[in-house]
Amino acid sequence: MSEIIYSTGIDIGTTTTHLIISKLTISVKEGFGCAPKVEIDDKEIIYMSKIYFTPLENDGIISASGVKEIIEKEYQKANISPNMLKSGAVIITGETAKKRNAKKLLFEISKYAGDFIIAEAGGETESILAGKGIGAQKMSASESSVVCSIDIGGGTTNIAVFNNGETSAASCIDIGGRLVKINKESKKIEDISQSIMPTLKRYNIKAKKGDILTPDLKEKLSNL
Repeated sequence: MSEIIYSTGIDIGTTTTHLIISKLTISVKEGFGCAPKVEIDDKEIIYMSKIYFTPLENDGIISASGVKEIIEKEYQKANISPNMLKSGAVIITGETAKKRNAKKLLFEISKYAGDFIIAEAGGETESILAGKGIGAQKMSASESSVVCSIDIGGGTTNIAVFNNGETSAASCIDIGGRLVKINKESKKIEDISQSIMPTLKRYNIKAKKGDILTPDLKEKLSNL
């Protein structure tokens, strides 16, 4: 017997936040002498949100109200309400996962993702999911080969290696495209990730929030 359910995936990353809504056809498989097992027979993405910059407060923590506003707005566009969702995943990734209110945000946002929640903030899991998402795992399985996926994000870079379709290694390193955030208009530094501070100290680069990005400082940061 098959059943159709709706599921959501909410990704809150270092730089961007977005969500998708899928329609899943599931069935319970029963075998002689075996426990029943739920399997997904078919899946279809029925809605994809626009990509937003992840909302942060002035002190750098994730803005829970900003994230909630994004989710509610996109659910309205998709004509979906939280009580229609039976499963879902809220995933906080990259530098955002290190924010001091990340766990609290996961708890607060979980009510928007159905009855069965997977809440993740781990770097290795993120790396594996990224590799699966771009088809690296599938390519590895179909070609009986070793495939490595590298996902460069705003605050971290995720690496996953697949061997014959199986994950053989995964890691997350503190390298990204927005470790130092600059205001385009004022040319002031709006934020500096804590993960890059040891590197700045090692190369004697003096930079802090509010500093003007001078040509000299820009060259030093670009050469790191």
